[in-house]
Amino acid sequence: MLKGKSFWLTALLMLVLSMFLVACSGDDEATDDGGTDTGSDSEQSDTEGEGDDDASSDLPEKPESLKVWVNDEEQQLDAYDEIFARFTDEYGIEVEVTPYSMLDQLDGIGLDGPSGQGPDLFFQPHDRMGDIHLQGVAAELEFTEEQQAQLSGYNQEAFNAFNYEGIQYGIPAVVETYALFYNKALVPEPPKTMDDLMTIARDLTDASNDEYGFMMNALDFYFTYPFLTGDGGYIFAQDDNGNYDPSDIGLNNEGAVAGAETIQSWFEEGLIPQGADLDVINGLFIHGW
Repeated sequence: MLKGKSFWLTALLMLVLSMFLVACSGDDEATDDGGTDTGSDSEQSDTEGEGDDDASSDLPEKPESLKVWVNDEEQQLDAYDEIFARFTDEYGIEVEVTPYSMLDQLDGIGLDGPSGQGPDLFFQPHDRMGDIHLQGVAAELEFTEEQQAQLSGYNQEAFNAFNYEGIQYGIPAVVETYALFYNKALVPEPPKTMDDLMTIARDLTDASNDEYGFMMNALDFYFTYPFLTGDGGYIFAQDDNGNYDPSDIGLNNEGAVAGAETIQSWFEEGLIPQGADLDVINGLFIHGW
């Protein structure tokens, strides 16, 4: 479970976020759990003065480097380069970065992990937690008290998204949500309500000229979720502790149906064309409809 590296991996996680400890790195020797528990106090002593041998001895053996797989998008790579440089400056540990599409990382870990060629940390969206847990490719995170205090500032739902059956496998780097963009040349003031938005949509839509007052990827569940759940719809019911009940599905209740009918009406009125995807929507918006 990478106990020998766990302190250093968790320290890097606190900078990187949204990474996972790999459970099968091959040549790492196990040490006592206490190495991580005492890491917080030792880290302060170590950074204040490296000559304190007693404090340094409490830390797990410092590795020369850590291997990290990050998503192969240019903007993300630029951000990680800066983060890893800060980590190396602080701890003296090099970070070996491998750009790797997050869509392919689990397949790669399944092949490279058992042979010891996999990463120490890897990047995945929270909706892959089930696969990560069932494949056994990640180790449970352990936090010092100081790190737990830092994590208390994060959105609890986002943090829980990386917890599977009580095991914390990762921590979030970002929390995504939706945004409504508007063209100030056509819409001087943004709408405050859905009624306002529909009024704008009807006033500005001229389908014959490919002009639309409101467009969204209305065939993608990711984007339609707020409309389906806003009036009481849900995917899976949750108990008081936040655990999901997959036998209780709320996508056919009154609220969800009402939301789906609202979305359907946009197509029926011609406010959104059939087959519109993000490429079409972005292109029309950039060119001012």
